[in-house]
Amino acid sequence: MPLSLALPIVTRCCAVIPLNGKPVLRKSIGVKPGEYRYDTNRLQVYRYWDDRVKAVRNYESMFTIGMRGVRDGGIVGPPTSEAKIALLDTIIRDQRGMFQRYLGDATQVPQLFIPYKEVLDLYRKGLQVPDDVTLVWTDDNFGYIRQLSTPAEQKRSGASGIYYHLEYLGKPHDYTWLSTNSPSLISYEMTKAYQFGATRFWMVNVGDIKPAEMEIQFFLDHAWNVKKWMPENASQYAAYWAEQTFGKEFAPEIAAIKNEYYRLAQSGKPEHLGILRFDSKSRQQRLDNYARLVENVEEVKARLPQRLLNAFYELIEYPVKGCALMNQKIFYAQMSFDAVATDTNQAREFSLKAKNAFEQIQSLTRYYNTGIENGKWNGMMNYAPRNLSVYDMPKVAVPEVLSEQERGIRKYDRRYLDTVAVAADLTPGIYSFYANSFKNKKEVVNERIITVDGLGLNGNSISRYPFNGISFKKENWDKAPFVEYTLSMKAGSYELSLKSLPSQAIHAGRSLAMAVSVNNQQPQFVDVNQSGSEKKWKINIMRGYSEATVPVNIDKEGESIIRVYLLDTGLALSRIDINLR
Repeated sequence: MPLSLALPIVTRCCAVIPLNGKPVLRKSIGVKPGEYRYDTNRLQVYRYWDDRVKAVRNYESMFTIGMRGVRDGGIVGPPTSEAKIALLDTIIRDQRGMFQRYLGDATQVPQLFIPYKEVLDLYRKGLQVPDDVTLVWTDDNFGYIRQLSTPAEQKRSGASGIYYHLEYLGKPHDYTWLSTNSPSLISYEMTKAYQFGATRFWMVNVGDIKPAEMEIQFFLDHAWNVKKWMPENASQYAAYWAEQTFGKEFAPEIAAIKNEYYRLAQSGKPEHLGILRFDSKSRQQRLDNYARLVENVEEVKARLPQRLLNAFYELIEYPVKGCALMNQKIFYAQMSFDAVATDTNQAREFSLKAKNAFEQIQSLTRYYNTGIENGKWNGMMNYAPRNLSVYDMPKVAVPEVLSEQERGIRKYDRRYLDTVAVAADLTPGIYSFYANSFKNKKEVVNERIITVDGLGLNGNSISRYPFNGISFKKENWDKAPFVEYTLSMKAGSYELSLKSLPSQAIHAGRSLAMAVSVNNQQPQFVDVNQSGSEKKWKINIMRGYSEATVPVNIDKEGESIIRVYLLDTGLALSRIDINLR
């Protein structure tokens, strides 16, 4: 049935009335506006909010409550969590007093509390939110929801909702140029949210609308009817959308292009290539994959009628070629340094290829802005949406091929420089297999183990469904559902690596745990939940997967049976690699 209780909103920031956003404090005659902090400037901040509530009292509104700092920062004031919680208690009480004064019964006024970033930590430490207020859970800005309602929270009269991102500006690195979060990921996370009671309010932050037309449409379609686009069939949305947009004849090919585009971006968004470090084999594989994808784009483009060419350029050609060229620009620059010590001619060739890719990105963007519909969309696309080094020409081993400007004279935003390097190699192990290639499985009552196409590495993952199923612990691991793999292995000591979607445990008391048993040996337990480690989280969301490893001893050559128990829901297992220790 349609998500009739939810209010889906597309926003660049906030489409509700924010009482906790960046203010412009009212300036009284002869009085300089003070700092936006409630502990030392309560009167002016209170007056600012009070004016706003009074101004909209005759309109249908929803209000966010609580407070954060300016420029997306944490609340300014007390140094300890306990004191911040006490201050927020006062703030929420004062805000609800405004509602009572201007709007009547405060419990009947639609209110949202959004535990975003550091606010979630304060909520977890004991911040109390009135029962009638809707808890709007957030993702981690990269598409993976941080927390959902516990059984107790699901009984709240205010229910819960979601604030979700299809783009993000901030650390560890923006992704604001091209839209690469797949319908399968959106469906996986939002279906999970729906099943844990987030039915009251859905909001999606899309940044600039033009690069994310299909993803926005999917989010809204999914909100309208959650059960139509479930995780198991969300990858088919690209075909549905392509048929509506380009016609039945071209839909299968365009859908295949979009789904491969999403798959490649999972292990490296174009905006993140300055941070990611691939080995030579993985680099070449990505270059080859993107080259084939561009060929597919050209084949479809050659058959399209003239009336569809501009739409195809905006929706398909530009993002695919943009991603392909960003990979070329970064990788050929790296390859020029790899070659310079042994082959200066090849180093020069790679340097020129990097430069050519950069120039093509600029040329494609100029055409997007000025060549389509007589410049109708001029200014809507920017290949460098922020002053970050990844968008510029990288250093190459033969700098003589570059102009002076391309050698790096621009100044970068120092807050978000590419300061970390994340290893993102996806070279298969001695033994490697996809998680959905299991030979046997055991499920539990009222549950299934499903394959979700378009999710995670290699374009598919397995997961338990529905998401609100039983959570198993170490003490009853053998009752959990499992999948079983059979392969021929030589005797020896190995390390088994389980790669999964970089999601987070659904709520306190649940996990993303697995029990791994080889040849009926005692199980080893791992948990890929990443919410407790910011460093691990940064690595995982940049490279597109979480990883857990266990040591494995094979006593004799021949057939081995690997059994993986899925102890909790929300875990999406993609691939298993085995290497010698």
